Amino acid sequence: MSINKESELIHSILMYCQRCQDEGDFPALTEMGFGLNEVDALLSLSPSDKLRLATTKSHFLKIELDQKIFWRMIHYIQAENKKETLSDELIKNDAPLPLMYALTGMGSKTFSLKRRKFGLEKMSPGRPATPSEETTEAVWKELKRIVENSQYFGAKEFLEIYYQLNKEVPLRVIWYLFHEWEASGSLNIQRIAKAGPKVWSD
Repeated sequence: MSINKESELIHSILMYCQRCQDEGDFPALTEMGFGLNEVDALLSLSPSDKLRLATTKSHFLKIELDQKIFWRMIHYIQAENKKETLSDELIKNDAPLPLMYALTGMGSKTFSLKRRKFGLEKMSPGRPATPSEETTEAVWKELKRIVENSQYFGAKEFLEIYYQLNKEVPLRVIWYLFHEWEASGSLNIQRIAKAGPKVWSD
């Protein structure tokens, strides 16, 4: 790291420390190694003094990476991106709000904004017309096939049924049938929860 880049980094950290002090975030300062005496000394410095302190060649600040937490957060972000991609794919294919709420906790406002983003009009109110016996059997067949291979059921599985049926059965119909079978006890399956994965547990 060049002196110039290092100086900019240290100066930014000093400004961060100043903000922590202004906002009373003393735990953050303590975690960085700043006690009351260090904070008082920092407050006594003028802006030019802080800049001069940042440009000294003495390395009084040490920045470390906690690899365990870093990778935990990277995996969390990747999982969230995957969930977002699946969520968008459902909406692009006209998934109903009850399905989106059940799988992701998405509210009506976000749902409407997403639909507008993808150039979709408002959905027709009410439940869909009762599907034909042929459609019902086709959805049931795909459902059973997935259930036999997985104990969980979420966005990925709904899309799988939709694509396996060549997009000929609307997602709102698939959701309607799924919900009916789930409520009647015909389906015994664990739906993937709305809540995201735990980030801090080991």
